[in-house]
Amino acid sequence: MGLQERRSFLKHSLSALLVAIAAMVSWGILRFSLAGSRKEKRREISPELLHQIHSDVPFHVPSAGVWLRRDNQGEIIGLDDRCTHLGCRQRWNAERSLFECPCHGSEFDIQGNVVRGPARKAIPVLAVEVTAKDKVRILQKS
Repeated sequence: MGLQERRSFLKHSLSALLVAIAAMVSWGILRFSLAGSRKEKRREISPELLHQIHSDVPFHVPSAGVWLRRDNQGEIIGLDDRCTHLGCRQRWNAERSLFECPCHGSEFDIQGNVVRGPARKAIPVLAVEVTAKDKVRILQKS
């Protein structure tokens, strides 16, 4: 392989690497800028799941993307299961009584308020509606 061929190979390799890096950075910036601006989600869950929800112990329904719990009055409270920083699915830490984001370490209390960043916005509270046809809908509150 001659010197000219090596330079050409290195030039093309470097160009491809820079394009790949630019694409990854652009994707990250786009995802960050759109976090929290998703359309309203309309989700339904089985009414049988309501019996598994207890006071102040969040119950995760991954298929609906929601954490559910009962407040002191017995009302069902819903919280989106995605972190408001970059949309990672948070976990409930029962020992600390906090939602924890495994991606960047954001923490939220049981009401969804930010305890520790980098997230700046609280977790969206979702309305839980039982319909006449015995379906349970989870809706974004306005």
